[in-house]
This record gives sequence, structure tokens and C-alpha cells, in this order.
Amino acid sequence: MKLSRLPIGGKDRAKCNALTFDAGRFARCRTDHGSGCNELQEQEIQNRLAIAVAITMSFHLSDLAGFIGVVLIIVAYLLLQLEKLPSSSPRYSLLNAAGALLIIISLIFAFNLSAFIVEAFWFLISLMGLWRSLRGGKHSKRGEQWPQ
Repeated sequence: MKLSRLPIGGKDRAKCNALTFDAGRFARCRTDHGSGCNELQEQEIQNRLAIAVAITMSFHLSDLAGFIGVVLIIVAYLLLQLEKLPSSSPRYSLLNAAGALLIIISLIFAFNLSAFIVEAFWFLISLMGLWRSLRGGKHSKRGEQWPQ
């Protein structure tokens, strides 16, 4: 296994398959135990990998809210494309608004400015569409087209 120095960090830190471990400990092991160092190295990699997987696999309630929001928006768009739900329907705007709101809630816990801006506008535009469809505006009936 090839070891290389990390560009930043302590002088006794080394890199092995994108995981770091203590190079000094590995060198001491090699001088003390010879080929037994491979076991130490593999154990170290397995430990670090288990920690990385545990960190990335955590799924919180906010993640669930964001996931449900994404599903709502995708379902709304799918129904629109399959012509099962017209864009002038209050249900279409409600699905989009609810999805955007749930994604905004998830972004509160893992903030991303660009995603927040997109979802805020998605929510506001969906509310505007909901308001227009509920007030019975000029173009809220099925099959009518917007002026061109």
C-alpha cells in the first residue's frame, strides 16, 4: 500500500487510500513487528472507514422532512407531465408549496444559501399560483392557455 504525505497537517501524519493514520505509529510497528504492520494498518483503515460511514449514514428528522419535500415536488411535476394534474390546479401549487416548505425546514439544520434561495422562491411562486387558482382568476380553468 502506497503512503504519501498530506499537504497540510502534522509531520507524522500520512495518507493511505484517502484515509489518514499516524505514520509514526506505523513506522514503530514496522521496526518492532516487521510484516505484522499490515494488520495494524488494515485495522486502522477499518476503524476510520467505520467512523466515516457512521457519520455519513446518520439520518435525522430534518433529513426526512427534506426527503418528503423532494418527493412532493417530484410527484407534482410527474403528474403535470403525465397530464394527470393541470398546472392551474390548486393541488399542483399546494404540492409544490408543501415540498418547498419541507425542504426549507431541512435546510435550517444543514444550511445551504443557494438551495435556500431556490426553495424560498419556489415556495413564494407556489403560493402565488395557489392564490390565483383559489380566487378563480382568468386562467384558472382546465385547458385554458396563458396569453402569448
